[in-house]
Amino acid sequence: MQFSAVRGAAVGNSIILLNACGGEAYGLEAHITWLPMSNLTINLGGSWTHIAIRDAGLQSGIYAQCNVTDPVVGGFAQINNNPFPQAPDYLISLSANYSYPLAGGDTLFFNTSWWVQGYTNFFLYESREFFSNGNYQGDMKVGYSWPSGN
Repeated sequence: MQFSAVRGAAVGNSIILLNACGGEAYGLEAHITWLPMSNLTINLGGSWTHIAIRDAGLQSGIYAQCNVTDPVVGGFAQINNNPFPQAPDYLISLSANYSYPLAGGDTLFFNTSWWVQGYTNFFLYESREFFSNGNYQGDMKVGYSWPSGN
């Protein structure tokens, strides 16, 4: 495994490559599309993953200003068993698309999409500052389409 490690201010906030002896990853993913009516489509997706660094001697530089929750030895965080950075432990998504035909071939359409992201560690080491948990985002759109498709 090869990771990008963001080093602390003591070394100029540089990024270096770290090679780990191994990692562990497994999970599930599913996607369902449902067409309850000819002009309504509903999509539901989800994933769950377990991802962990497996290298007992691997360590990473840290930002001195953050609250590292991993063991720190000589200014370096011990990162064995930590999750891979930027890898959420679950994602859930939902979207719906509805089109309403109008006279003359015009169409009015409605779209919405939503997702939720589980715990995500941003760096190789774990801290109280560099993670997210339970982020979500959604949107809704209303549109009009002429018979030409524009």
